[in-house]
Amino acid sequence: MKLRYGILALVFLLTSSFPGQAAKVNKADLEATHILVGNVEDVESFFGVNERGDQIILSRIRVKALKWIKGDPSGVVEFVVEGGAVGELALRVSDIPEFEKGQRMRLLLKKLDGEFKFQEGEIDESTRFKPAKPAAGCCKTYAAWAITGVPYKVNMTGADGTESSVLADIKDGAAAWGDVLAYGGRSSLSGAAYNGENTVSFYEGSSGNAIAVTYLWYNKRTQAMLEFDMYFFEYWPFFSLNADETCSGGFFYQTIATHEFGHAVGIDHNRCVDSIMYPYASYCETNTLTAADLACLAKLY
Repeated sequence: MKLRYGILALVFLLTSSFPGQAAKVNKADLEATHILVGNVEDVESFFGVNERGDQIILSRIRVKALKWIKGDPSGVVEFVVEGGAVGELALRVSDIPEFEKGQRMRLLLKKLDGEFKFQEGEIDESTRFKPAKPAAGCCKTYAAWAITGVPYKVNMTGADGTESSVLADIKDGAAAWGDVLAYGGRSSLSGAAYNGENTVSFYEGSSGNAIAVTYLWYNKRTQAMLEFDMYFFEYWPFFSLNADETCSGGFFYQTIATHEFGHAVGIDHNRCVDSIMYPYASYCETNTLTAADLACLAKLY
């Protein structure tokens, strides 16, 4: 089984299905009540509160449907997603694509209580089932830090396991990306907010089908990274490599942390199944950076 880092991405028959990637069957396709292709007509971004109480940027998306694949057809659909830009301040959420007016999107939505909830989306549905090109598809970036040694702090509340071992796993995940980030101690903060601190925290419940997610604040004009916050959702079983724990039906903190810290240094998901930035993870994987990941890092720093 494979699961998506940001949104559960299961693969019984699946090898990939993040935007533009090859897949046979994606569980999200089966759970979505509506699947369509349409043009983004409007994006309205604003400050708001998500379901966990985080003060973040949200965006109301309006899409004109061009083709219905599943669900009762209608001319226009609207839904709200995390992320967006208010002035030059932008928020990127690691498992949600950026929406821009005029884009043609393939969207997976779930209708609950009369409202559409976003599940998954991609800019160009024609690439959805095409295999990745080994070199060209392995590096996608969106922002970078102006300095190295950017401090992050960790709030260990809710972490599953021995604190010292889990903290070591988190540190190792960040250190995999060289000296871009540096451990700055424990934190009393948690969640996602533009508050001057880069925080890693552990949410004791679930968030839909998410495993982990990273919130990235940056300047939309200059592409300069400003801040990040990271959640591990403890709905899933997590295990520590540093404690030499036996993994069963869950994930190693270090593997997931390495992926999420890739976002924190400015790297997006890609189409290469061996890359740590491939958006799906199998239970108990212990993979880390590939040569392509390191080359991508070198392009930013």
